[in-house]
Amino acid sequence: MSGLELAVVDAFTDRAFAGNPAAVAVVDRFPDVGYMQPVAGEMALSETAFCDVREDGHFDLRWFTPTVEVDLCGHATLATAHVLGGRAAFHARSGLLTCIAGYDGLITMDFPAQPVESIDWWGSRRLLGGPRVHGTPGRAGCARRPGRHRVEGQIRGLA
Repeated sequence: MSGLELAVVDAFTDRAFAGNPAAVAVVDRFPDVGYMQPVAGEMALSETAFCDVREDGHFDLRWFTPTVEVDLCGHATLATAHVLGGRAAFHARSGLLTCIAGYDGLITMDFPAQPVESIDWWGSRRLLGGPRVHGTPGRAGCARRPGRHRVEGQIRGLA
C-alpha cells in the first residue's frame, strides 16, 4: 500500500486535543493485518479504526490498539461515523453497529445485544459468600440501549 489517509477525531469533547482520540482510515479494501497493526502502533492511540465500504452501502469496521486487534470500540466507531457524515451501519466481529446523526449534532449508536440468560441468584450469592439479601431472583444480561454522543461535544443522555 503506497499511502494511507488518516483522520484523528477527538470523541466526547467540543474542543481539539481533548476527549478520547481515535485514528480513522477509510479504505477501498482492508490492507493486510501486517500493515494495519503497525499503523495502529505508529498512531499510538488507544484505537485506530479501519473502515471498508461494502457493496450494500454498509461498512466493515475493524479496530486495532497499538498491539492487538479488538472486537469492539465505541469511541472509534463514533469517530468513524463522524468522518462518514454521522450516519452509517457497521459490520464488525462484535455484530452490527448502527449510527445515526441527529439534528442536534449528536450521534446515536446502537450496540450489539448479548442474550439474556437465567442465573441462580441465590446460589451465586451463597457461593461468593455474600451477605444475605432479601429479594427476588432475576435475569442477567445486556439489552440494546443506544447512547447519544456528540463526537465533538459533550456526552448526553447515557443511561
